Amino acid sequence: MRLFLNVAPNAAQEAQLTQIGYRAALTPDNVMAYRLRASFTEDDAQRRVGLKGTAKLYGKRTLLVAYLLRKPLATLRVWLGV
Repeated sequence: MRLFLNVAPNAAQEAQLTQIGYRAALTPDNVMAYRLRASFTEDDAQRRVGLKGTAKLYGKRTLLVAYLLRKPLATLRVWLGV
């Protein structure tokens, strides 16, 4: 996971994802968002409480077919009761 702070968008900060929320919730800014929890790999003086930014998550590679058929397969599982 990388964090791009609004005060320094060109200096990405590395972090390790530790927890992901089950479903999206409404934030105080009236935006639906998932709550994530991460721990930073190193200390930085630019990070302070209250700063905003964007987090980019990275994961394992997957097959394109599996990604494209994800929703139809989920619908089929619901329909079949599996």
